[in-house]
Parts: sequence; C-alpha cells; structure tokens
Amino acid sequence: MSIAFGWRIKSLNCRQTIAAATETTLKCASVLRVLIFLQHMEQTHLAHVATKHKIIEYFRYVDDILLIYDSNHTDIQEILTDFNTIHPNLKFTAETESDNRINYLDITIHRTPTDWKIQKTYLH
Repeated sequence: MSIAFGWRIKSLNCRQTIAAATETTLKCASVLRVLIFLQHMEQTHLAHVATKHKIIEYFRYVDDILLIYDSNHTDIQEILTDFNTIHPNLKFTAETESDNRINYLDITIHRTPTDWKIQKTYLH
C-alpha cells in the first residue's frame, strides 16, 4: 500500500514509514528518559554540589551545562569529580574559559572584571 502526498505525486511505502516512525518514537522516548533522569539528578544532587562549591549560576539546555563559579572557593576539577560521582552512567567533561571567553550553545560569553557580556555566534 502506498500513500500519495505533496503537490507533485510522490509515493511512500507504509511499511517503511511505520518502521521509521517506530525508530523515531523509540529515539524520542530514549531522549525523554535521559532528560527526565537529568532533571531528577539536578533536583536530588545539584543543591549539595552547588552549596559545596559555591556555584553562582547553573544553566542547562538538554545536555549542555554552563556553570558560573567563584574560582577563589573551588576548582573546576573538584566540581567535575563531584559531578562524575553522582551516577556511574553519567560522564561529565569540562571546557573552561580561554582569554575570559567561553562558548555555550551558539553564544560566546565574555567575562569582564565586573560583568559578563554575551555575543551571538553565527555559524554558516
């Protein structure tokens, strides 16, 4: 059986469509489980880690995390060690600022002595 759609007639095999939809659904369900787990991890463990290391700000978009912390009170390697002991299936890595700048998602954050400036990064 085929389904016709679009302005120009194209055919699509239903079996392939169902298989692709099933695969996509399973991937989405897997991603959703990961996001729920990360949210649970944040709710149960982050307060302790944030207090211990005096984390100033914590931002997460899907699986990208940005931490702002006072380097006079803690070290990124100590934070990383604590994050990596939360669960054996979670592996965190760290990227630190260079020349007072760090990229996060599609922005560049520039640290000045008194403030942070955000610059949009355009990728072509």
